[in-house]
Amino acid sequence: MKKKLNILIAFAMVLMLSSYGQEKYNIVQKGGDGMAPRAIDFDAAQNGAKKSSFSSPEIFMSEHFDKVPGQGVIISEVVKDELGFTHYRLQQSINGIPVESSMYLIHVKNGQVTSANGEWFTATPAKSFAKSSTLSSAQALQKAKDVIKAKQYVWEARAPRANNKTFRGEKVSSEGELVYITKNNAMNANALRLAYKFDMYSVEPFGRKEVFVDASNGEILFIEEKIHHVDGTTDTGYYGPQNITVTQNGGRYEMRQSGDRKLALYDMQGAQLQVNATGTAILEPTNTRSIYSSQTKDFRIGGEQNHRTAAYWGAEKTWDMFKNEFNRSSYDNRGSNINIYVNGAGRYGDDNAFWSGTWMYYGNTRQLQGTPVTALDVVGHEMVHGVTQESGAMVYQGESGALNESYSDMFGSLVEYYTFNKVVDAKVWKLADKHPDPRLKRDLSNPKQHNQPDTYRGTNWVSTAQGSADNGGVHTNSGVMNHWFYIVSQGAKGSNDNGTAYDVEGIGIEKAGKIAYRSLTNYLTRSSKYADARNAVINAAKDLYGANSCEIKVVTNAMNAVGVGAKFTGNANCDGGGGDCSAVSGVAASNITKNGATINWNAVTGISTYTFEYKKAADASYTTSSVTGTSKTLDGLTVDTAYEVRLKYACTNGETAPYSTVIRFTTATDGGGGDCNAVTGVNSSNITINSATVSWTGISGVSNYTFEYKKAADASYTTSTVSGATTNLTGLAANTKYEARVKYTCSTDGGTDPCAGVPAYQAGNPYQVGDKVTYQGYLYEKTATSWKNLGQCGTTGGNQIDAPYSAVISFTTLEDTNGNNCDTIPEYQPGNTYSIGDKVKYFGTIYELTARGWIVIGSCDSAFFASAFGSNLNNATGFNVYPNPASKDLNISFKSLDNVSQIRIVNILGKVVYNKEVKSTLGNNTIKVDVSGLNPGIYFVKRGNQDVKKVIIK
Repeated sequence: MKKKLNILIAFAMVLMLSSYGQEKYNIVQKGGDGMAPRAIDFDAAQNGAKKSSFSSPEIFMSEHFDKVPGQGVIISEVVKDELGFTHYRLQQSINGIPVESSMYLIHVKNGQVTSANGEWFTATPAKSFAKSSTLSSAQALQKAKDVIKAKQYVWEARAPRANNKTFRGEKVSSEGELVYITKNNAMNANALRLAYKFDMYSVEPFGRKEVFVDASNGEILFIEEKIHHVDGTTDTGYYGPQNITVTQNGGRYEMRQSGDRKLALYDMQGAQLQVNATGTAILEPTNTRSIYSSQTKDFRIGGEQNHRTAAYWGAEKTWDMFKNEFNRSSYDNRGSNINIYVNGAGRYGDDNAFWSGTWMYYGNTRQLQGTPVTALDVVGHEMVHGVTQESGAMVYQGESGALNESYSDMFGSLVEYYTFNKVVDAKVWKLADKHPDPRLKRDLSNPKQHNQPDTYRGTNWVSTAQGSADNGGVHTNSGVMNHWFYIVSQGAKGSNDNGTAYDVEGIGIEKAGKIAYRSLTNYLTRSSKYADARNAVINAAKDLYGANSCEIKVVTNAMNAVGVGAKFTGNANCDGGGGDCSAVSGVAASNITKNGATINWNAVTGISTYTFEYKKAADASYTTSSVTGTSKTLDGLTVDTAYEVRLKYACTNGETAPYSTVIRFTTATDGGGGDCNAVTGVNSSNITINSATVSWTGISGVSNYTFEYKKAADASYTTSTVSGATTNLTGLAANTKYEARVKYTCSTDGGTDPCAGVPAYQAGNPYQVGDKVTYQGYLYEKTATSWKNLGQCGTTGGNQIDAPYSAVISFTTLEDTNGNNCDTIPEYQPGNTYSIGDKVKYFGTIYELTARGWIVIGSCDSAFFASAFGSNLNNATGFNVYPNPASKDLNISFKSLDNVSQIRIVNILGKVVYNKEVKSTLGNNTIKVDVSGLNPGIYFVKRGNQDVKKVIIK
């Protein structure tokens, strides 16, 4: 009979959830047996249902989910954010006793619930909940002590008044707290048991775990590690002199502050990592602890001490990042003090760094003779454990523990990015790349390099079972979420361990950081797994950028790329050029002289004005200006000096794009930079189907030039010697992009430096065969296999060297349309001087310059119209347009064998009104074009040279 009753209850639950799923909300992720759905969405409610009006958390939970007898709702946090959301974080209680495993989040905007997620028990267990304990707290404590086996605990440090005292701002006690929890923290309503929860904060050996003891039989149900150790660091390195804030105390200066930041650094002077009798420090005896101080503001102490004081500087930078970028004050968003301890010893004191509830410790590296564990991203990593502790609070075990570790890694990378001039380079993604211990190394861009998985449950994934190594692989399986963060930031293309192909365009590390922070603080819960993390980042992206944003598509597809969930299937607004808010690309320096250089970059569609910033590499701040166009000439620079340049722009959605990659160049040395400068003024003209003219500004005293050109897709150039400053190219392929560059040989007779005007080598730059660079006082030339040493820099006589290459220009030959009227008309070239009567081709339309300006005199698409009005119209196989007629969005579907397709829309008069190269993949493709701006009428849609369809715009 009991079995049948349970079946009926389960069936009723299914009916209830199904009904609510159709009428009130959409179930994004189901819950386990006897559990509420892990994620629900009211924005995507089915059958036109309205959002749920919100009055209180208690009413919301009772209206939408079955109640467990004796259930109560504990409101643990209410947060109002800058987007107008209010987030309620709830914990369930039964019979007035908290349910340890429960946490539910309700997200409210404008008085209506948008979504909710978490873990909440809804089914009645087979047996009634125990309301009181059989064991006493003291009996249960002994069971916990038998497991931990420590010699002394915090509450025992000062007998006999040991209980209910404060340690480091936290209440510590030997008394157990009654809670409900399942064995191994499994989410099963029938398995909930009454237990004592003990904070086993030990003095000797130092450690901290929460132990849950069954209140009836003393069984150990679950152990949660509270000391979150670092297993991933960078080389502590040498950051050099850095500005820090200190406090003057009498005649000395101390590394402590209590203003906007509340930080203090203590030196343990090699003492064992223990808790003292007063409960005010983390060592014993007390006289071995001291605040870092100096007689002057200069704390350049030298040796290993510099690495230890780097922990204080790193804490400042991490505090500032959270305050400036996320408006969060300290780890708990209440501005709480953080004490930092360094230079200890013992079990946890060496080869280690960790967060311990309210303070941090950074140890010395003994095992492999490395520097102390105080790198910037290590400090950031540890402080984020505090942020996680106060928000998502993911249990440090299995998948939730891997997410806990991963979020610390993500923000460790972000701290480096924001601290070092917002530069995204390989070092941002690599952790412990110079540390001698291979166990500590991680790479967010390539987790497999250090034996982490980059795919959920793929290669290198380790067991998450309770009792397995490393708390169920928290430091290994974190690689999956780490790689998600990298893909969202930078983009990636390939296939994962499941054979799933992906091609994701990154949205930049700053947007990725905002999404990660919001997902951690507003959507993740104690028992979140990777599936919950997917929902969390999608919800965060939706809140920040909108339900149809490009960002929500990117975070979803990045999760698919790491093996968590399906690809994005909606309609994302990723088109529109500047609106996509991606970073400027193609930034390059050319025409480098003793005191000048030209910087060029790729145009962003829809953007005309850019914020241009440059500085000496050694300086802290940039000089900023506004530039219209895609080029900036710098002058007045210092001779033989390294400079850095970066750009950004205001996006069409009102946000600011992330900075471009920072490029570096070095001005020429004095004494000959002007004698061997790069050619300038290179441009193309007279472009036809199979020919073009390339010309440049001549150099005084130079008659012969080395001219090189190639198809943009090819690896090597075709080289020729040209007399004069112009050359005509013939035999080119139609509709093909070409690149060209020029250099010349300059005599060094009279003592010219062979390195004059040659840029310094920059790691990561894509150098071509023939490029020259200077490196550590020598001149090198790139060959097909390596770099060739051409000799030492400095004044020489009688030698000859080549000038640097000019800037590379590109042009595209015209499309072969079988004899249409554009064959002999050149493509319009911005910057060229034209005379009345000149004709040019521009986006498929012929223009003639008159005294009144440019006028349209015809279309280049005569061949297209011949076929469009002929028998081939609308007969293209696998090519379709819909809806037809269309008024706003026109879908164009086609099969492709290429990664780029040319799409054009032409009106009945032959004018090309839409002309764009779009990315395509092998097989079926569909793109969306907004045609709401076109006048009503008949139009023709063409892909490439063959596919044609007629469409009516209404």
